[in-house]
Amino acid sequence: MQLNYRANRNNQSPVRPILLTVSGNDCYGMAGAATDIRTANAMNVHVLPVITANTAQNNQGVQALNPIPVAALQSQLESALMAFPDAIKIGQLANDEQIECVASALQEHTADNVIYDPVLKASSGEWLHQAGANADSEQQLLATIVAHLYPCVSLITPNIAEASWLSGIEINSLDDFPIAAQRILSMGAKAVYISGGHLPEVSNGEKWCHDFFLSQQHSFWLASKAIASINTRGTGCALSSAIAAALALGASLQDAVVIGKMAVHQGIRYGYGIEQDAGPVAIQRFPDDALDLPLVSDQRIRTPLHRFPRLTHKGLYPIVDRAQWVARLAPLGIKVIQLRIKDLTGAELKQELREAIKLGRQHQCLIFVNDYWQLAIELDADGIHLGQDDLQDADIEQIANANLMLGISTHCHYEVARAHGYQPSYIALGPVFETTTKVMPWRPLGIDGLSYWRKVLPRPIVAIGGINQTQLAAVHDTGAELVAMISALTDARDPEKVVRAMQALLTQPQSTSATPDE
Repeated sequence: MQLNYRANRNNQSPVRPILLTVSGNDCYGMAGAATDIRTANAMNVHVLPVITANTAQNNQGVQALNPIPVAALQSQLESALMAFPDAIKIGQLANDEQIECVASALQEHTADNVIYDPVLKASSGEWLHQAGANADSEQQLLATIVAHLYPCVSLITPNIAEASWLSGIEINSLDDFPIAAQRILSMGAKAVYISGGHLPEVSNGEKWCHDFFLSQQHSFWLASKAIASINTRGTGCALSSAIAAALALGASLQDAVVIGKMAVHQGIRYGYGIEQDAGPVAIQRFPDDALDLPLVSDQRIRTPLHRFPRLTHKGLYPIVDRAQWVARLAPLGIKVIQLRIKDLTGAELKQELREAIKLGRQHQCLIFVNDYWQLAIELDADGIHLGQDDLQDADIEQIANANLMLGISTHCHYEVARAHGYQPSYIALGPVFETTTKVMPWRPLGIDGLSYWRKVLPRPIVAIGGINQTQLAAVHDTGAELVAMISALTDARDPEKVVRAMQALLTQPQSTSATPDE
């Protein structure tokens, strides 16, 4: 993912997005501001660290809170907010007065992209808020958070214990996650992300960690294989900071939580100890490794997952609307063609697909059917291509049982992780460049974005969107197995001539490595 560099007001040097963090200072360097700063730096985001408390703590416990006076906190906020941060992360707030101070500053500056990590206790169990373990004070604290912070924040990121406290629901299993999340939303939160690292689920002999995201518009699960490590201090701080950093870089909220999940998984892999003590997570860079890509699903993820036959062909991937194109292109050596038909229904549609599949068999060309998965199964097509919306209605198990290949369209981190959860034959990525084929809300990936996904994804990718003959060599060099073509072929005066020229380019060696092993 590229940084959205912006021109400095005074010169043309690149500038980084800005993340304002509001958190306590952990003198042991395991969590709080230290983690915020390390995470932001790793994500190539400039951080403005506002301190709420100079805590005295170590791996044995919390010795003192040492809250910053409200006047000192307010002056820090006033100075930092003058930089107009692209995102804000809120962590430890040591008393109710600090909560009200931060909320007032956020409202005055109409801040958005605000992530709240409800830090209530240290890993050792001691309170990091002056409410302590007093029941009346706890209720007052919750009321203050709900009244002042909930209206200001875009996302709340509690762990299991924090989600239980915020919702009043004891979380004993993954089944409780949606119930607790819904309760928190009903109290006025805009979105909630419950991290489930403390409640791993064993499936097929492997431990999986499940997180749950819920907003007014969306809900989904995220799952990653658990990593055996004692160096996991600061995971909650790292998660919220990574999500906020992704928002500062221009990601949507759904993409940002996927990026945050990837970053923390990477950080656990690179976590380190100090002397005889367990240490913190250590995020190294913007996440770019297949090991860290979670599985995302609208329903709770059950493993093992479907595993579709892998598409092994390389080259051009024409997307056409009639069987006659198969008759023209397959004899030229094209090995994969997609039928995307939007203007036929009933018997006419069925006959057109049947003819295309028949022609594909004659020329050893695989035929993928776009959208119409029932007809693809009935007519014995080679594969099915589905968009993100189509995944809602398609019977994936039925497609897998028919032994068809599956391709899925994606445009962003959330959609890629969702497609990854189906273990498809290939993942299509786009638009690579500006395209007039359809109106899309996503910014073009460009060559750098396509190269990023080639590095991350452990399966074949299809590059699609705005690609013409001039750009083909650069797209090919990213390592993409297939290059989808629509108007560059169908609008050409001599499509056969265009195909031959493009095939000549695609026979050149790729300058990057091929598909990573799964």
